[in-house]
Amino acid sequence: CNRPASVCRKPPMYAYRKSMPRANKVLEDKWVKHCQQLHRRKLREMKSYVDTTAPATTRLVHLSQNLKRQQLDEERYVQIERENYLLLDKMSYIMTHPQLLDEKYMGVS
Repeated sequence: CNRPASVCRKPPMYAYRKSMPRANKVLEDKWVKHCQQLHRRKLREMKSYVDTTAPATTRLVHLSQNLKRQQLDEERYVQIERENYLLLDKMSYIMTHPQLLDEKYMGVS
């Protein structure tokens, strides 16, 4: 309402409105209806103040990719591959030379 608070009364949903004096019932009801329509229009045209867009930093690739982590993972995978190769080499040696190992560990000379 653009009128002063003493003139612009609350909508009829408030109980105290009945006890307030008014000069003309028709004009008062018309004014209350006008205030309600104005309020509804303001609610319809209201805009959000909350920014829900994605932050600008999500488009920066160097912030989304952890290059140091990738490097450490790659070094770890290389180390695992190397150890796997050594184990496979030892296992293939055991499979191709079983008698030498048996005699060595059984105490047979």
